[in-house]
Amino acid sequence: MVVLDTGRFEERGPKFRENIQRNRWGRWKYNPATHCLEIRKRLGGITYDYDVCLDRCDTAARLLDWIYQVKHKRWAGPDDIADLIYAFEDIMGHVQARLCSGGLNLKYNVKKYLSEYVDPLLVHNSEAKRGAAK
Repeated sequence: MVVLDTGRFEERGPKFRENIQRNRWGRWKYNPATHCLEIRKRLGGITYDYDVCLDRCDTAARLLDWIYQVKHKRWAGPDDIADLIYAFEDIMGHVQARLCSGGLNLKYNVKKYLSEYVDPLLVHNSEAKRGAAK
């Protein structure tokens, strides 16, 4: 297995910042405290809460496992699955290149990437919103 460096945040560009700062993909929301994508959905009078832990998405097999775990949930519709895939791409960036480029089974230090690049952007964004509200 090849270990891939996390890459540079600057290479992601303004679209990355916009998507992360919005922090919403359909019903999915990223929680920087847990490094999880969270969804809450009501269906038939029942509320479903589900977390996808990005720290565990360090290989293509593990990421694909999460996609299929969600796909088989009673509450998950096609939009929920598509939104989850878009969230993976926006948050983790270049998922195909980072996890399975050229058919290789790559290992990606997701926790390091989230801690160094994604979480600080969200903290900065929430502090800016609080400052604007005062």
